[in-house]
Amino acid sequence: MNSHSLNGTSPELASVRFSELLVRPRRRPSEGKMGYMKRVLSENNLTRSMADQVIFNNQDVQDFSSCSKKPNQNLGKRNWNVKHARFCPLCLSLDPIWKIEWELRHFDACPIHQCWLVDECSKCGKNISWGRQQLLSCDCSKPLTEIKSTVCPPSVVAISAELLRSLNESRGVPHLPVITHLQIDEIQRVVKLFGYNKHLEKGLSPTKTFIISPDDMKKSKVLAEICGEVLGAWPESFYSSLAFIEQEYRSDANENRLTKCFGSFYTRLYRDLEGTDYDFIRKAFENYLVSSWRGAIAERNTRLASGKRAGNWLPGSLACKELSISPKRLDKMISDGEIDGYTYTSKKSQRNRTYVNKADFDKKKIDLASTIDLHEATQLLGLSKKRMAELRATLFPLAEKLFSSKKSQWSIHRSYVDRILAVSDSLLPCKYVERGLITFGHVMRYWKLGSENIAKLIEAVASGRIKPVSVSSQKQGICSWVLPVDELSSYIGTLERSDEASITVQEFASRLQMKQEVAYFLVRHHFVESFIADEDRVKQSRITMEALAKFSNTYVFLSGIAKKMNCSSRGLISRLQKFGICPVAGPTIDGCRQVIMRRTRDFELAIEAIAHEQRKDA
Repeated sequence: MNSHSLNGTSPELASVRFSELLVRPRRRPSEGKMGYMKRVLSENNLTRSMADQVIFNNQDVQDFSSCSKKPNQNLGKRNWNVKHARFCPLCLSLDPIWKIEWELRHFDACPIHQCWLVDECSKCGKNISWGRQQLLSCDCSKPLTEIKSTVCPPSVVAISAELLRSLNESRGVPHLPVITHLQIDEIQRVVKLFGYNKHLEKGLSPTKTFIISPDDMKKSKVLAEICGEVLGAWPESFYSSLAFIEQEYRSDANENRLTKCFGSFYTRLYRDLEGTDYDFIRKAFENYLVSSWRGAIAERNTRLASGKRAGNWLPGSLACKELSISPKRLDKMISDGEIDGYTYTSKKSQRNRTYVNKADFDKKKIDLASTIDLHEATQLLGLSKKRMAELRATLFPLAEKLFSSKKSQWSIHRSYVDRILAVSDSLLPCKYVERGLITFGHVMRYWKLGSENIAKLIEAVASGRIKPVSVSSQKQGICSWVLPVDELSSYIGTLERSDEASITVQEFASRLQMKQEVAYFLVRHHFVESFIADEDRVKQSRITMEALAKFSNTYVFLSGIAKKMNCSSRGLISRLQKFGICPVAGPTIDGCRQVIMRRTRDFELAIEAIAHEQRKDA
C-alpha cells in the first residue's frame, strides 16, 4: 500500500480496502472496535498511522458498525475510552481478543476475575497506547498477559457488571438493583454525577473537577470507588455523603443556599439528568432535604416536587408572625432550648437570618396558645393590677418572665386560670347578696387577711373545700363569688401555716436579703430543697428550716463578701480564678442575677489569702 513519488524518495500512503489485505480476520461478537482494528493492523504488520487508510466494508466485516448489541442505546464518542487501552490480563491470557466492554468508559473492573483493569505497563510505566505496534504487547516488548492486576472492591465490580449486563441485554440477577433499569449511557452519567460531586467535597472547584478524565485508570478508579460506595449502600451512604457536604459548607460559609452547598451536583441533577430514569436520585435527594436540610426551601423552587418544597425549617420572620411574638423573644426561645433553631449572618447582605424547626414550631404554637400574660390573667380573674402583683408569686408560682428586664411580661399557663374560673361555671347568678352571705371581692377589700391568706382562700374555693352558693352579677371574675360568712369565718379561724417548720419562697428571700426572683431561681435549679405544701394547690413551694440551714452552710453570695472586703464582685472573681475557684451560678453562667460560690475549705483559704494581700498592700 506504499507508493513512491516522481523522484522516488518520499513514500506516500494510499487507501486500501479491507478485502485487499493479506490477513483478514473476522471480528468476534464480543470484540471491541478499537481492539479489532488493532488486531487487523497487528496481524498485517501495519502501523497506527496506516489504520486510517484501511477502508472497512460492513458487508465484509460482520456487525462492525455496531459496538452495542442493544439497538435503542445511542452510544457516541463520549461513551468510549479512546485515549488509553485498558484490559484484564487474566481474560487476555485465556482469549487473546480485546473485549468490547473494556473500551467502555467507567468499566474499571473485570466481573469475572474481580480485579481492576490495567492501562499501564509494569515495565516502562507508560500507559498502554492504542498506537502500539502489537496487540498483545507493549512497545517496550512487555507481554500484556504478564502484567499483574489487583483485587477490586465488590461495589466497583457491581458497576462494571451492570454495564456489561446492559450491553449484552442479560437477564441474570442484578448486582446493583438501584441502577438495573438504566442503560449504558445513563449508568456512566450516574458514575460521573457522584464521582465529581465527591471531589467537590475535597475543595476542588467545579471547573477543575471536569479535568479529571475517566480515560486514565488512576483517576477513573477514584470516581468508580466513590460511586460504588454510594450505590452499594443506597440510600444510606448517599445521605451520609450529602450530610458531609452540608457540614463542610456550613463550617466555611454563612449562607443557606442549596446551589452554594451542593454546587454542580444540584444543578446537574435537575438540569442535565432529564427523564424518569433518574427519579430515584432526585427522590432520595429531596427526602434528605425534608429530613435533614437545616434551612428553609423557597416555594418558588420548581425543581423540587411540590410536596418537598416546604422543607423542615421555617424562616424566623414567619415564625414570629405565626406565634405573635417579637424576634427578641424567638431568639430567647432558641438560646433556652425551647425551640430548635439557629441564626447566621449573610456575608453578602450582613443581615441576620433565623430559622426554626417546623416540628418544634408546631409544638410551641400549641404551648403558646395555652399561655397568657399577666395582664390577660388579671382581667379574667377580675382583679386589679396591684392585687395581682401581690398574689402572683403565691397564686402562680410557676409563672415565668419572658426576659430578664424589669418591664418584661410574665407568662402564665392558661389551665391555672381556667381551674379557678371553672368554679363559677356551675353557679347561678344573683343580683342581690342576702344576709349571711358575702362576696369574695368584699373579703379581699375589707378583711385584712394578707396576700398569702387570700391566695389560700382562692385555692380552698378552687379545690372545693369552700363552696360558693352563687355569683354576683354586679362583679366579675373571682370577685363575684358569693360565700357563706359563717363557713368563711370558720375556715379563716382555722387557717394556719401548713408547716411551722417551713417558710415560703418569699420568706426565704426576705431572710437572706435577696430578691424574690433570685429565690425562685434557686428553688427551680435545686440549689435549695423545697416541697409542695398542699397537694391540692398549684405547686405552692415551701422550704424547711433544715434546707435553709443546709443552703447557708453550702453556698454564699459573693456580693456580701465583696462588700465586706471593700472590692467589686468582678474583681474578686478574677482573683479567685487564680486559685482555680469559679462561681457555681451567676449572670454569665446560668442567668442567675446573683453570683453564688460554694463554701469549701479552698474557697475560705483563698478569701483569707486575698484579704491578707489587701492588708499588705494597704
